[in-house]
Amino acid sequence: MKKTDILQNNKKILTYTISIVIGLIILFTIILPVIQGSLHFLTVLSGSMSPSINAGDVVVTQEQPSSSIITGDIITFQESNNQNKLVTHRVVNISERNNTLFFETKGDANQGKDQQLVSENELVGKVIFTIPYLGYLPNFVKSPTGFLILIIIPGILLITSESRKIYQNVKQKNNSVKNDEKKNT
Repeated sequence: MKKTDILQNNKKILTYTISIVIGLIILFTIILPVIQGSLHFLTVLSGSMSPSINAGDVVVTQEQPSSSIITGDIITFQESNNQNKLVTHRVVNISERNNTLFFETKGDANQGKDQQLVSENELVGKVIFTIPYLGYLPNFVKSPTGFLILIIIPGILLITSESRKIYQNVKQKNNSVKNDEKKNT
């Protein structure tokens, strides 16, 4: 085996190994927690947490024991009067009643604290990081312009590219068949 062949094989092995490691990291830190329901990607719809978190940002919220939440943490919780609505606000105070923790919350951009205390039973999780502007992407893709730019045009480019490759392969095979026929005559 040539030295260059050995180097190319080593590069391939290293590339595959790195790809597998990155894949496993993504699997165990993002995909499995999402499937298990302990990690949530949520689009922020209002500016109540501005400038820390803006409308259109995506917050990544991870389930945490309520006892690990401290004042200053940003949490996501279910509204007490509408369990389908999730709110993400900062914890400004924590109290306990009848062995149940309650969180007093406030949006950073809001003048006053939220009127309702958040029970530990309404806690969805703690915000572990924010991805700015990512929440706009699904809305953009759903728009006619976004659908055209992100779905239709790449689809046409892919079909054109693959058609060209097929045409070139057919042309090359036809040329090789013609050359073989000339040699045989």
